[in-house]
Amino acid sequence: PLHRIRAGVRARLIVSGSPDNLYPRTVRVEGLPWDDVAGGVLMRNGLTSLWYTLTPDVLRNGFVERFYAGPGFAPVHYEDGWKKRRVQDRTDRYTGAVRLADGGVVYPAPAVLDAPRVDPATVMDPMIPPPLDRLGPPLSPTLLKLWGPDADRLADRGPLGHDLRLPPEGDPARPRVLRDGPDGPWYLRFDGDDDRVPAAPGGNRPLNMPPGPLTVELRLRCRAAGRPQVIFDQWGDAMGIGLTGAGRLVIARLNRERTMDWLEGRQPLEPERWYTVHAVYDGRELKLYVDGEADGAPVASDGLRTDENMVLGGTSGILAVLAGMHERIGGHFAGDLARLRVLQRPLSAEEIRRAAGPRP
Repeated sequence: PLHRIRAGVRARLIVSGSPDNLYPRTVRVEGLPWDDVAGGVLMRNGLTSLWYTLTPDVLRNGFVERFYAGPGFAPVHYEDGWKKRRVQDRTDRYTGAVRLADGGVVYPAPAVLDAPRVDPATVMDPMIPPPLDRLGPPLSPTLLKLWGPDADRLADRGPLGHDLRLPPEGDPARPRVLRDGPDGPWYLRFDGDDDRVPAAPGGNRPLNMPPGPLTVELRLRCRAAGRPQVIFDQWGDAMGIGLTGAGRLVIARLNRERTMDWLEGRQPLEPERWYTVHAVYDGRELKLYVDGEADGAPVASDGLRTDENMVLGGTSGILAVLAGMHERIGGHFAGDLARLRVLQRPLSAEEIRRAAGPRP
């Protein structure tokens, strides 16, 4: 009978995720007699299963749960592969039931985690998702067709729900989605030629940047040096971020006189190394931080601009024109991007140090 519980088995759920308890999370079971496992289900907060019955391999290696959250504790939106729900809870409680070949059932010890929290000033915080074939059980061609463009979506964790979409499969401008090792973050790889992710057009809504103070946070790794590159840009220009030919970071903002204020960092970025970058405009000055530390002196700026047409990995227009005049930055980004976050407030130096984490 299915109500029997295998004596002596001490199984438990293990939940791992990105830094700051953000998603995607991987949920797996350890401590089971795997030769006797027939299948099982995983649940969060006592709701229906994260997926239909999971195979022993998925239970053992981990099911990837994609997730994105609103401000504070609620509302929380998450995606279990099929449905969106609203959950108001300060704790995520994972439970499961595993069916054994002899009909017995094992209930692994649950996992309890704090719910993820998103700064209410977030303009956007898109999640870089794993490819669909890494989300759990293989999907049939019919289900993949039904899923459609969701396979290309960068779901926004912010309260505005400003999802981005990658260029479709087959488009030469589509960045690759890769993972930094078996437990590292998923990231976008830009080839430096034509890869880019535009906010508009191409199915994405325009992104209106904050007209006043803002913070842009990037987790990036450079792969090529020796030429200028644009990492993040808007037509306007509320904030542009790029690299000089010497590998130093540059941030730019259009001022009231419709000229660009520039802040160039002191130290060149080393190729093949991850950095956390914060570009801040506090209403009076531009500031640049790398791995939680100031990089270059602040630059005064009286700009109060907002516009559309954000682009990751290339130019949206005005920055390219002005880059030609200043000979500072231009061309596509050749590197990797694991995080993009835009806030409509300046982060403090202490907040930036916490967001950057321990220095490598």
